[in-house]
Formats: sequence, C-alpha cells, structure tokens
Amino acid sequence: AVTAKLPIGHRVQLLQMAREGLSNAARHARAGRIELSLSADDHILELRVTDDGVGFDPDVVTSTGHLGLDNLRARSAALGGEMTIESSKGAGSRLTVRIPITLEELPV
Repeated sequence: AVTAKLPIGHRVQLLQMAREGLSNAARHARAGRIELSLSADDHILELRVTDDGVGFDPDVVTSTGHLGLDNLRARSAALGGEMTIESSKGAGSRLTVRIPITLEELPV
C-alpha cells in the first residue's frame, strides 16, 4: 500500500486531515452520507471527503477564517500539496487534498 511507504510525518498529517474533514462534514453538513477516500498514483496522493449535505458557498466560508479549513489548508501546504473545496448550497460538498509523492524515493 502507498501509505505504508510514506514517511510517518506524512501519515500523521493525512490522518489528521481525514479526521478534520470527517468532523467538519459531521458537524456542519447535516449529511445522510459521508464518504472518505484515499488514492494514489506514482505522483499524487489524493484524500477526499465527500458528503450529500446542505452544502455552502466556499468563497464565503474560506474568506471568513474558519479554523478547521485553515488547518487543513496549512497541513496540505506543509506537505507541498493543496486543498480544494467544491460545494454549493443544497448540493453537498467535496474536500480534496492532493499531495505530490515520488514512490521510488520513499522508504519501504
């Protein structure tokens, strides 16, 4: 598994980002379904949290200084990656964290 080849610091950060994403969806989305996925290829590791909740306007939320989203953004950046949010009112949300990786350089 790709995550087994990641440095422990990356694994800890990914776990914390997954927890924060799930927590945000559980507290704010009023979702009937929340999905967590982790996938990777040779260059990008992607963590995604998707819900079918009430949704929100990402431009308003990200510009008003929400601590959880700020933490997710900072953790992503610390690993050289990026975080994106796709959402609209009434249409659920998708949080995506993409982190660059090079498997051949990672310890086994």
